[in-house]
Amino acid sequence: MTQFYAEEHPTEEAIDEALEESFPASDPPAWTLGVERTATPQAVVDEGALDVLFRQARTHRAWQQRPVPDELLRKIYELARWGPTSTNTSPARFLFLRTAEAKARLLPALTPGNVEKTRTAPVVTIIAYDMEFYEKLSKLAPHADNAFRVCR
Repeated sequence: MTQFYAEEHPTEEAIDEALEESFPASDPPAWTLGVERTATPQAVVDEGALDVLFRQARTHRAWQQRPVPDELLRKIYELARWGPTSTNTSPARFLFLRTAEAKARLLPALTPGNVEKTRTAPVVTIIAYDMEFYEKLSKLAPHADNAFRVCR
């Protein structure tokens, strides 16, 4: 079996050969589900993006007192929902809190250092895990619904 390492930059042909070796064309891999492969080892995040995301990223402790547009929240959600999950079940649930009343209900659950920041933020996002996401598998992962019937 062919292996590629992070330091290497194999050609598209080498990648295709390795895939053919692992998953012969006569037996197409089930994991493709008819989706064309777009990510390759060459599709590496560049250094600038890594700096923004990890090396230079810092926690913000103050914000501008202006509303966050719904369109921006939708874009953030759309980006976050594409993150990988097991069988695309997407158990994450997002709540965007804007009103003083909604944020006030959250305040008793916070540590003292986060109360004022949360109270004054234009929007607060709660990212939660749906403990009964399996009830929605036929909608979230219709391609695997038969496999999950045992879970119900």
